[in-house]
Amino acid sequence: MLRFVRRRPYSILALVLACLLLAGAVLLLTLGPQDKISQAACDRIQLGMTEDEVEGIVGERGKGWIGTQREKGKVWLDIDSGILEVGFSRRTGRVVSKAFTPLPRRSLWQRLRRRLGL
Repeated sequence: MLRFVRRRPYSILALVLACLLLAGAVLLLTLGPQDKISQAACDRIQLGMTEDEVEGIVGERGKGWIGTQREKGKVWLDIDSGILEVGFSRRTGRVVSKAFTPLPRRSLWQRLRRRLGL
């Protein structure tokens, strides 16, 4: 073993660095910011809430509006978790419906690339 260390000290250094990078990537994905667009967020939204109360739970403004004559809906999308749709009464402006649709789970590599902006 000593002979290998003396001959290839850079190989060991490269191996240690690769392990540290991998551990950092796993920590980033597991301990990083949690998705606010989730089934748990949908469960916390109650019928009768205002748009501001919903945005307080979700933490951001919706990405778009959909609607019918009776209700208008707001949509939130997170490609790592799913789509949250909340319907508001056109008359009162309060929540009348809500739904969360999970998206297929992305691979560890895809989620890491997205978090790093690659």
